[in-house]
Amino acid sequence: MLDSLSKVGSMYTDKYLTVGSSQGIYTAQKQKLTETLNALQKQINAKNDAISTYDRELQDRNTVSSPFTFWRIRGVSTLQDWVLFFFFFVYGLISVCIMILSLSTANPIYSCAVTILCCFSLGVIMMGTIVRFA
Repeated sequence: MLDSLSKVGSMYTDKYLTVGSSQGIYTAQKQKLTETLNALQKQINAKNDAISTYDRELQDRNTVSSPFTFWRIRGVSTLQDWVLFFFFFVYGLISVCIMILSLSTANPIYSCAVTILCCFSLGVIMMGTIVRFA
């Protein structure tokens, strides 16, 4: 009987030592899982921020009192829409002025074509940046 008790005692001692030595593995797994959890929480927070932005924009669009105005039909109703409209309107005016200035060069057709191409390309790049980060 004493022999079987010592076997059981040594079995539990071995189990205790095994668990104690493998605790470092569990700590590393716990740390990795915590990092994954934090990364997922950051993604959830980013999605919630995007959702709140879209909700705010939807509320802005729905609270406009006169739904059938000239500008509202064309999609310019919120403050953000007006800021973008004026920005690209001024950009268009500056592009036209640069194009008119390029007509006074030695080769006006070539200069005008290059100016139009550059202004159009820059406008597309700005629009892509605004769409991506707005």
